[in-house]
Amino acid sequence: MIALFTDYGLKGPYLGQVEAALHRLLPDEKVINLLADAPRNSPRASAYLLAAFSRACPA
Repeated sequence: MIALFTDYGLKGPYLGQVEAALHRLLPDEKVINLLADAPRNSPRASAYLLAAFSRACPA
């Protein structure tokens, strides 16, 4: 499983492009979008959210 956590947002093409590239390279791998609009220029806030969200993901 690949978990995505980005600040790309949902309105632009970037998230879809990343998911398409991952599917092309790893077609059998599941891709989960944890968050597409992480706080920009705020690594501490993003780290807090990533830690909270990643608890639900398998090791």
